[in-house]
Amino acid sequence: MADLTLNLLPKLKAHRLPGFDLGDDFIYPKYDGGSILNVASTVCDLFNVPGIGAPPLMEEITEPSRI
Repeated sequence: MADLTLNLLPKLKAHRLPGFDLGDDFIYPKYDGGSILNVASTVCDLFNVPGIGAPPLMEEITEPSRI
């Protein structure tokens, strides 16, 4: 499996929620494709069935592992 840390971690750390400051080391949820919330729709997408709720994980996360 590819190591995505160098590419994705800076993007996830740079994401902030307006009005919240929990420090530079805190990783905020990224509900538009970079959160555990997006896992269910990703599984649906892998099985070619309609997703539920939130969009699937970003392709940057899923593409390296697709067969």
